[in-house]
Amino acid sequence: MTLSPAESLKRRRDLLASLNPPVQFTRIFDHLRGVHFFVKDRQGVILFASVGLANLYGFDSEAEFIGRTDFDVLPVGLAEKFRRDDITVMQAAAPMLGIVELFPNAQGIPDWFLTNKFPLRDRSGQVVGLMGSIQTHRASADGAVPARGIEVAVRRMRQDPGEPIAIRKLAELCRMSVRQFEIRFKEAYGLAPNQFRIRLRIMRACELLRDTDAPVAAVAEETGFYDQSALSHHFRKVMGHTPLQYRLRFADPS
Repeated sequence: MTLSPAESLKRRRDLLASLNPPVQFTRIFDHLRGVHFFVKDRQGVILFASVGLANLYGFDSEAEFIGRTDFDVLPVGLAEKFRRDDITVMQAAAPMLGIVELFPNAQGIPDWFLTNKFPLRDRSGQVVGLMGSIQTHRASADGAVPARGIEVAVRRMRQDPGEPIAIRKLAELCRMSVRQFEIRFKEAYGLAPNQFRIRLRIMRACELLRDTDAPVAAVAEETGFYDQSALSHHFRKVMGHTPLQYRLRFADPS
């Protein structure tokens, strides 16, 4: 039996009206490995979240997590960035898709995430908040780059993020023009090659700041930044902390 579109919509409305609680679909995200879900109101308050997302931020359950905002669980710099994206989605009433982001878990260890955000409308059509998904960006985390012909370049960048190899050389490794390489790279990661390399360098800097006593200037040199000031600028922009603030909060006390 195939229902007409009108009959299908009516049956869907009837099903939703019969549910108790009305929203049950979010629970499926509790069982999708590496995929998280959230809903926020216009003020940025988290009202629904998968258990995995709550765990990512250091909470044991959704009940402990909801009622908070990004400013309660993230460094200010990151929270401000996420809030700007949320406002853009709500004001434009249009989704933002494939946002590649780097941010730390509760232990301060950064990972790559792929985020999608959609506006939420009430029955009158007004935007009353947003919902989104956050997925671990395995393509970056484990080196399994999407098959777009850029694998050799990404492996080279990941082997030594501090190496000042030119984009032209990376393109040549892939037998592409610079323009073609940059387009393929942006399709795979949502970032330009240099933006991706900066994030790789910051991930390495996080390791050194957590696990060694090396001065910040030495960390900057080791990770390929021009100087300590350049490291601090990019580190704060991506991680929401200065390098010293990050070390004080997350360094291994042993």
